[in-house]
Order: sequence, then C-alpha cells, then structure tokens
Amino acid sequence: MRKETGMTIFLVLIFLVALFTYQKRNLTFLRLTPSPNKVMVIKNIRYIDDGLEKHRLDLYLPKNKKDFSIVQFVHGGYWTSGDKDYYAAITGLYGSTGRALAAKGIGVVIQNYRLAPDVQIDGEIDDVVSAIKWTQNHIAEYGGDPTHHFLMGHSAGGHLITILGLDPEYFARAGIRSGTIRGYISLSGIVDLNDMAAKNDEQFKESIIYRVFGRDPETLMHYSPTSYIQKSMPPFLIMIGEHDFDYLIPETNAAIQKMKDVGASPKFKVIAGNTHMDMVLKFGSREDNMTQPVVDFIHQSQ
Repeated sequence: MRKETGMTIFLVLIFLVALFTYQKRNLTFLRLTPSPNKVMVIKNIRYIDDGLEKHRLDLYLPKNKKDFSIVQFVHGGYWTSGDKDYYAAITGLYGSTGRALAAKGIGVVIQNYRLAPDVQIDGEIDDVVSAIKWTQNHIAEYGGDPTHHFLMGHSAGGHLITILGLDPEYFARAGIRSGTIRGYISLSGIVDLNDMAAKNDEQFKESIIYRVFGRDPETLMHYSPTSYIQKSMPPFLIMIGEHDFDYLIPETNAAIQKMKDVGASPKFKVIAGNTHMDMVLKFGSREDNMTQPVVDFIHQSQ
C-alpha cells in the first residue's frame, strides 16, 4: 500500500511539473506585474445604470500622468462567453492587458457586454457602443484624453470593434463622430462570417453562429467587416498569431488583400509563435510580444 501511495504521489508530482512547465508563461504569479506606483485600477464602474453585471467596466490608468491616450478593450469568446474577469486568478486575463499598457502610459478600459443567447449581435454591438460613449463622456475625469481614443478587441471582440470601424452607421445612430476614434486594433478578429461558417462543422454553426446571427447567409454578410472595406477606412492594426485558428489565417489574409486592392493601407502583423489565445495571454507575461506593437501603433496614430 505504501509503495502504491508513493508511486501515486510521484506521478502526481510529475504531472504538476509538466503542467507548470507548459503553462508557466500564463500563470498570474509569474507575470511581470507592474509596480502599484505605476498603475491605478478602478473596478466595476457601471456604463449603463440598469443593474446588469454585464454593463460594467474596469479602468487601468497610468499614475502621475495626465491627458493620456485610451485603449478600449473588448474581449472574445465567440459572442457567447467571456468576461472582463475571465479566469483572472489563473491566467491574469484581462487585467494583464490593462496593466501592461497602463505601465507604458496608456489608459485602458476593459468592458463587459451582454452575450448570446441573452441577446444577439445587435445587443452586443449596442453595449460596446454604450461603453464607448461612457468613455468619451467620462474618461477626462480620470485623466484620460477622449480625443485620443482607440478600440481594441480579441477574436469576437476584434470582430465587434472592426465592424464599428468600417461601418459608420453604428456611431452615427449613437451620436458618436467616427473621427473621435483614432485607430482600431484587431487581435485575431473574425472578419468574414460566411467563411467562418463554411470552415466549421454543423455543431459549431448551431451552437455559435445561428445563436448569434441567425441562419441567413445575407445576414452573415451584413455583419461581416469584409462587406464594408473601402479605401477611406480609418487606421487599423490587424494582428494574428502564426499558429492561429486554421480558418482565421487565410480569412484574414484575404481581407488584407481586399483592403490593399481598394487602396487602403492597414498595418498587418503575424506574431511569430503565437496561438489564438496567446494574442491576449502574452500581454504582461515573460514572453510578451504583444504590448510593444500596440504601443507603437498608438504613438504613430496620435
């Protein structure tokens, strides 16, 4: 019995060492956490005062600085899952993104938004727009400059901020001048919904695409950023991982080519070594290859 117990403990230790080795770059306690003297965190501000948990946002602000640029971050999760505090105790998401950028002198707004099936795509876009309005109306109270406002999103969040950047109707209806957003940063953002549907199986379509957008291919085209590409598009930084989702790499390459064909000139980067999740997990980690490209884009777009 003692021998079996000892072997069990040994195997468990081997498993834990392997897990630690595989995940060490993403564990919260191994992140390069900025000094508290550099970053101020304000949690759970209501951007719509209706009591819903999904209508809250967090601020990550550089201390001892005024009139700093603002990045508004929209999380991913295929429009059906995710949260601004998603597995924060284990991965550091998404506060690691906020802290990494705030330590570089850039304020960050990280917002929640309602998800399917509680709402479909229009409700999600409405929430993102409402949080943008809150930021533009209130961020000066916290030292930020609302005229240097950038939108950033990962995966489904990348889709949401990209369609806002390419289709001016959403901001027009909300009374937001599109020119008040200085630039858009898409991290592995989904840009062609019909392509995504074609490249995935029926279970994926039933559980995600149909729940969020319905079944009509015309509707998928309407909500695809690729439908709104034009020469006059605003500044974009589009990044994908070298080892991103199989369907997303050619989909993104096709969108970039379409942009170039109409005379647009987005900044496009393939981040070496990154998977889809690395595009957010690496912010603030010991292998951070995400923060600097974002900071460079913001400084060049001011």
